[in-house]
Amino acid sequence: MKLYSIIAVLALGSRSTYASPTGAASCLPGVPFASTSPHLLAPQGEELSENGFEVFLNDEKLDADSTYTVTTGEEYTLKLTGSAFKGFLVRIGESSAALTPTSPGVQDAEVCGDGVAGVTHMDNNEKQEISATLKVDEA
Repeated sequence: MKLYSIIAVLALGSRSTYASPTGAASCLPGVPFASTSPHLLAPQGEELSENGFEVFLNDEKLDADSTYTVTTGEEYTLKLTGSAFKGFLVRIGESSAALTPTSPGVQDAEVCGDGVAGVTHMDNNEKQEISATLKVDEA
C-alpha cells in the first residue's frame, strides 16, 4: 500500500492578503512558503484546524496525526472548509491519484505537472468551501 500526503495551502481572505487571480503559481513539494509569504502557514505545532480550517474525505474529517485508507478505483469527495480564504492549492504528490474539480471556482492545478494531482482556485474571490473528487488508480 502506498501512502500519499495531502497538502492544502491557503491564502486567507483579509483585504491585505494577495491571491493570484488565476490559480496557484507554484506546486513544489515540501513547505511552499517563505517567511514573508501571505499564505497561511500554521505556526509550529499547529494544524490547519487550529486556524479554522478542516479537510474532509467523504464526510470524515481528516486528522494530521492519522492515516486513512482509500481503495484504488473508488471515488472520494475531498472537501476543504473554513474561514474565508481567497486562494488555495490542494496537492497530492507523485502518485497515481487524480483530483477532479467539483465546485465552482476550482480548476486543475496545471502548474503541478505530470505525476502530481492538484486543484487550485480560478479567481481570488473569497471562498469558504471547495471540493474535488479524489480517485487513486493502480500504480
